[in-house]
Amino acid sequence: MLLGIPNLLDVRTINGLEIYTFKSEKFMALMVNDESRFLMVMTGGHTVKEAIIKALDGIKNKEFYPVDENLNRIERK
Repeated sequence: MLLGIPNLLDVRTINGLEIYTFKSEKFMALMVNDESRFLMVMTGGHTVKEAIIKALDGIKNKEFYPVDENLNRIERK
């Protein structure tokens, strides 16, 4: 677990996916790296459990899309 990181609420692994949950005013979920093994979730007013469920539902429903270094959406070809 990564201790001392501001706003880090929870770290857990589900089916090999490492999920880091942070306190935030807006909900956001980011898949980190091409291997899709790390997920960062910002709660956005949800509980940790609600935010993780919302993020996992987004993965299941293929709602994730690539972004650039400024978090701007990259259109798929």
